[in-house]
Amino acid sequence: TSLSGTDKVAKATRNQLAYADTILMNKIDLVKEDKIKSLKTALRQLNPVPVQLTIRSQVKDLHKLLSLQAYKPDAAEAAIQQALEQPSSSHSHSHGHGHGHGHAHVHGEKCAHGCDDRPHVR
Repeated sequence: TSLSGTDKVAKATRNQLAYADTILMNKIDLVKEDKIKSLKTALRQLNPVPVQLTIRSQVKDLHKLLSLQAYKPDAAEAAIQQALEQPSSSHSHSHGHGHGHGHAHVHGEKCAHGCDDRPHVR
């Protein structure tokens, strides 16, 4: 299993996985065990931080999944920094944080990019 690729979807996927705090792998009953192990290894190389959850065919305990409260920015940043400082045989470059986070408002004429002023949120 490889997380390589050059198209925009592959790059966006790698960025999301690199900064994920939880990775949910659904319908693993449809995939051979060796492929699952290979994927888990590739994910750990890309991001050693997240909790990896595997589900057979459907989420039976959705409350448990939604109440993880897994995101801890300080711990995530420290682990990401540590991972970036360690040499890797499979990656010779670092991954940038190339995606937005819930940019949920419309910019007015006087609203700068990156503004998170609550009155603008719709």
